[in-house]
Amino acid sequence: MHTPDDSKLQNESETEADTEAIDEKVDYTAKYSDVLAEMYYLIIDVEANENLDDGFVGVLEAARALGDAALEKIGYLLYDINGDDIPELLIGCFNKADGAYTNNEIYAIYTLIDDAEHLILEGYSRSAYSIKEDNSLFYQGSAGAAYSVFGTFHISENGTVVCDDYYFTYPDDNDFNVTIIFYNNSGIFSRDESEKLDMTLDEFWHLHEKSAKETAKLSATPFAELDDMIIENEPEINQSPTQE
Repeated sequence: MHTPDDSKLQNESETEADTEAIDEKVDYTAKYSDVLAEMYYLIIDVEANENLDDGFVGVLEAARALGDAALEKIGYLLYDINGDDIPELLIGCFNKADGAYTNNEIYAIYTLIDDAEHLILEGYSRSAYSIKEDNSLFYQGSAGAAYSVFGTFHISENGTVVCDDYYFTYPDDNDFNVTIIFYNNSGIFSRDESEKLDMTLDEFWHLHEKSAKETAKLSATPFAELDDMIIENEPEINQSPTQE
């Protein structure tokens, strides 16, 4: 798991002061304005967008499911998830109702490289991410009824998505009704590159639920409150930033 080095811990107050200074001097919302504008127009007109580039699929799914409530439910947050003092742009549903399985759903994370917006990762219904309380990412996915996945990832200071642990189910070759649990820390859905665990399916789902409950409650700005200056900059359809 990625953690701050000793020098950062020893100079925590100085780091906080530096971060505050950066926040005051730099308008990061403006730096991410192209992505924000594209997401806004995608949400308000889901039928006008086809053949979307990476980063937009999860938002499109959510907007179609939420209908008229999408602008209020889907939001954005500037959040330094990897400790480099430059906030990433998180897009998703953050203020979920009590009783929801996770406290947030992340549809896309962008960072800035040379002041240009770059996609780090995207999430959607069968491949979903949530921010945990320690800033790591809870992942859950599915490739069908017999193939379930969950794990934990983190984003390094250079913007790379790193796997910490990755569990998945796979039916036994000799008996489809028997489920085997596999594990690796490479984030690859491959039995050949994974360890077969002595774990029951009940234990798998218990661990899955425990990890899901560790997701953070984050406050975000709904797209309904997006600044008019950004909204007025209507983008061309399907023009998304470069994926890193």
